[in-house]
Parts: sequence; structure tokens; C-alpha cells
Amino acid sequence: MGEDGRGGDGNTWRDGGYGIGAAEPSEPTVEEQLAGIAREDYEEFQSVFFPALQQVEEDVFSESAARERIEGAAERVGDGQRVAREAQGRSMERYGVTRTPEQVKAAERLSKFGAASAGVAARNSVRRAVSGERLDVLRSIDQLGVGMKRAATGAMGTAAAGAASVANNNAAASAQHNQQMVSTAISLALLI
Repeated sequence: MGEDGRGGDGNTWRDGGYGIGAAEPSEPTVEEQLAGIAREDYEEFQSVFFPALQQVEEDVFSESAARERIEGAAERVGDGQRVAREAQGRSMERYGVTRTPEQVKAAERLSKFGAASAGVAARNSVRRAVSGERLDVLRSIDQLGVGMKRAATGAMGTAAAGAASVANNNAAASAQHNQQMVSTAISLALLI
């Protein structure tokens, strides 16, 4: 230790850097604790919930995925129409029904019109379904966010209530201690 009372690392006995005079670590205040809880909740949201939310957003709100579903519906309708035409042709051949060229053209026009109409209806149905699914996902995300907020707020409220209880208990203990000290001092004064 040097002449100025400093050790090799610059700490002194007087500033609480060593042994008996060392300052004890102070406990964080209620505000610091609540800020820590809020920070932890936010960090958990950023690390866990937010990436999952982004993935859901990419999956559900992807225009290419919606377009694929819509086009897939139109293709399935077209395939169904083709299969129905082929089945009708086989059925007519089996029973020996022949059609005139005008009847064949009229049937083809009617079939194309039906296929186009069914394709549009299928596309519209899938569009409505995709839109409904997107709204359902948004509602679920909103409810999840509300639940997370409620849980975080509840935890902070519980912590604040606990801190208030500790403060009230400390104040009551301090008042009781002061009363005992006064009572002891009066008793000692009466004995003298």
C-alpha cells in the first residue's frame, strides 16, 4: 500500500474498496425491477414471438402461394370437366347414341362455357377462402398479442403490489422499532 492509502489497484480503505469498509451491493429499486421485467418481456417477444410472426406473415400473406392455390383450383375444375366429358362420351358410345356435328359443336360450346364458369367460381371461392384465412390469422395474432400484454401487465402489477407491500412492512417495522427505542429510553430514564 502506498503513502496515500491506495493499494496496488487504486482502491483505498476509505472508499470502500477493501474488506470491512467495502460497500455492500444495493438492491435494485422497484422501478428498476419493473423496468427489468418489461425489458425481459420485450426481449422475449423480439427473440421468440417476432420471428414466428414474420414466418406466419410470409406463409399466409404470400401472394405467390395464394396465386398457386387459385390457379390450382381452376386446373382441378378443368380436369373435372374433361373427365366428365370423357365419361359422357363413353356412356353415349355404350348405348349407341350418335350425335350430329351440330350437336357435338353445341355440346362443346356448352362444356367450354360450363368449364369457364366453374373455373371463375372456383377461383373466386379460393380467393374468399384465402382472404378469410388471412383475417383469421390476423385475429389470432391480435388475440395472442393482447394475451401477452395482459400477462406482462399482470406480472408487473403483481411485482408492484409486492414492492408496495414490502415498503409498507418496512415502514411499519421502522415505526415499531422507533416506538420500542423511545419506550426503552423512557424506561432507562426512569431507572436513573
